Amino acid sequence: MSTRQRDLQTPPPKDGHEKTKLRLAREIYHKDLGWLAVFLAVATIGVGTTLLRQPRARNFQITYGVAVGGCLVILISFLLLDKENYKNFLSNEEAEEEEAVAE
Repeated sequence: MSTRQRDLQTPPPKDGHEKTKLRLAREIYHKDLGWLAVFLAVATIGVGTTLLRQPRARNFQITYGVAVGGCLVILISFLLLDKENYKNFLSNEEAEEEEAVAE
């Protein structure tokens, strides 16, 4: 980790304490840069798919869109399934803790 990054990174707040203004500003800045990178990537892909010769450009754009859309559907499905499994895991873990306390 670089010295500048280490100096800007503030420790997370302890329980019951608020975030410092520097940490809040850094989190907002970091998140906004991430979204900017995503939007620039989408724009770059859009421009890049139009650079092909005309007869092939439309077919490539359609194929690319279907492939990316399919990947997004699979990713979202996996994340939703994983979220449900995580909730079930937590509820089972809490039930085991309650049983251990009851004994």
